[in-house]
Amino acid sequence: MSDADEIADAIEQSLAAADYGAALSARGLTLVALNDAGEIVEYRPDGGLSH
Repeated sequence: MSDADEIADAIEQSLAAADYGAALSARGLTLVALNDAGEIVEYRPDGGLSH
């Protein structure tokens, strides 16, 4: 395996383990996602959510 392959693999593993929700909330961003019922849910930085 080349150095470039090892670096790419390490980056891929790091990205797969990242908690993007926590990182974006820490920046004060509101997140929107679909729940299991297919409804849009808003996750606010203060920890609140709405359906």
